[in-house]
Amino acid sequence: MSGLSAPPPDPARDLIRAITGRPAGRVFLALPTEPCDPARWLAVAGPDAVLWAPPEGPQFAGWGPGIFFPAGPAGADPAGLAGRAARELERITAVDPGRGGAPGPVALGGLAFDPGVPRDPRWRPFGAGFFRIPRWIYRREGDRAWLGLLLRLPAGQSAAGELAKLERLARTGPPPAGTAEF
Repeated sequence: MSGLSAPPPDPARDLIRAITGRPAGRVFLALPTEPCDPARWLAVAGPDAVLWAPPEGPQFAGWGPGIFFPAGPAGADPAGLAGRAARELERITAVDPGRGGAPGPVALGGLAFDPGVPRDPRWRPFGAGFFRIPRWIYRREGDRAWLGLLLRLPAGQSAAGELAKLERLARTGPPPAGTAEF
């Protein structure tokens, strides 16, 4: 035995190491976390949030200024909008620092059923539709869950704080409602 020991685990340092040296562009890192109701994340996410929580299948909560694709004027090409979002997803590098089978980012949103029909006032803010790739994404699939963060590289100094926040929140789960976390 040499008397040397491995340095203590430092998940934030490991996350920084996972993105260091990657080419410029967007990268998505996801860490395993405890499964919970995705709506719990919305309680701290602020108004810029999207929830997809069907009774069966994957559930998502997404928030933060990631990448936004508005549908544009009525009659805009919905397939073109979905295609733009899909092409952007392909350009994002998904990094699984924990090597736990973490999923990549998702585009959340939808399109109006009939863009030419006047909308109920509650739906007007959505326009003819949109897709969003959120900066933060919580994903639950059965008894597994991940918390992910979308970053633009080179990341700069703020990345260390964001990565530390990702690690902490993945470990502790959503903070109490009303907490100014994001």
